[in-house]
Amino acid sequence: MLTILIGRAKTGKSDTILRRMAELGESSQQILLVPEHASFEMERRVSALFTGEEQQYITLLSFPRLAENIFRECGGLALRPMDEVSQALLMREAIAEVADALTLYRRQAAYPGFVTAMLQTVADFKRAGLTPQAVAELSRQTGGALGQKLRDMQLIFDAFQALVEQRFHDPLDELTLALARAEEKNWFAGRQVWVDSFDYFSVSERAMLQHILLAADALTISESLTLSMTCPALDAGEDIFLYQKKFLLRMRAYAAAHGCECEKPLILTEDKRHQNAELAALQRAFTRPQTAAPAAGESLQLIEAPTVYE
Repeated sequence: MLTILIGRAKTGKSDTILRRMAELGESSQQILLVPEHASFEMERRVSALFTGEEQQYITLLSFPRLAENIFRECGGLALRPMDEVSQALLMREAIAEVADALTLYRRQAAYPGFVTAMLQTVADFKRAGLTPQAVAELSRQTGGALGQKLRDMQLIFDAFQALVEQRFHDPLDELTLALARAEEKNWFAGRQVWVDSFDYFSVSERAMLQHILLAADALTISESLTLSMTCPALDAGEDIFLYQKKFLLRMRAYAAAHGCECEKPLILTEDKRHQNAELAALQRAFTRPQTAAPAAGESLQLIEAPTVYE
């Protein structure tokens, strides 16, 4: 089952998730997924809200730590992780292997800085979910000088990946590898998963969430966005929250295509940030154009500059 929580920042999305987790208690193993940068604050909140016994049924993780847990229980990560020195050495070796087959990048391949540039390019490919085979297909479809560049990049990418898989594992591949192990072992069965505080999901993270939707007992996702800036419904209309809305719409479509129950999005609107009524009204006026702006008062002053440059 998919549940979606929507609201501006400080409207109680995290509080709602923690409250629902407390209501479930020990009836289910629960995983709370948050970004790395939010993990310390969330650990503090979980420790304050739940007793030590209750915390036994709650696991607070980021996506990298989730991959570690899956590998720890299911195995599948025997090779040691690749560090920066290993990356540079393997990339240099990969470039040397395919140097004779390169066209547009044949001269650049001899430059010292080309190794660093290709490492960044390969990292970008992986974050975008592109494999060497996908880059090769893009090269054939594109043609021309850009197609030749993509072909050279694909040759280097393919050789580099083959060398990595013989000796190391790339940290950028860990979540993809963990997803394969989780699918094989049905790792998420019997678990409730909660996702909070994310602004963006990589391709591999989205793939993991789609698997969780199918394999776990329930998946709840909270997103910070304001629907009323354009319309009162969740659609793909252009605004600053376009990415978040498209992601949620894709998840709902994926759930429907696979026969998963999807609850109506819960939209939270109460402003829990501003204790002052005038400041709260000012924020409503910014996010809801139809709302009248508050008048100036003790807590709110209107200052007009002579020009737009002052």
